[in-house]
Amino acid sequence: MTNILRFQYFKGNAKIAQWVNFSIPALIMIILTIIFRQITAVNIGTVFALFFQGTVLGYADIYIFPKLTHRL
Repeated sequence: MTNILRFQYFKGNAKIAQWVNFSIPALIMIILTIIFRQITAVNIGTVFALFFQGTVLGYADIYIFPKLTHRL
């Protein structure tokens, strides 16, 4: 889904596509935290993915794999 969002709607911007892709699960986590007053099974990997995965993907496309071509 991230690739569809990224290339069809956000002109290749991985950061925005990842934010939009994770917005629904993040919203569900926030609502459940408010309802139940506790956070369960959210660890550092989840937080990293929510905030930084798109940035890392965009950085890797530019600096690590510059010759990688995406099939559109």
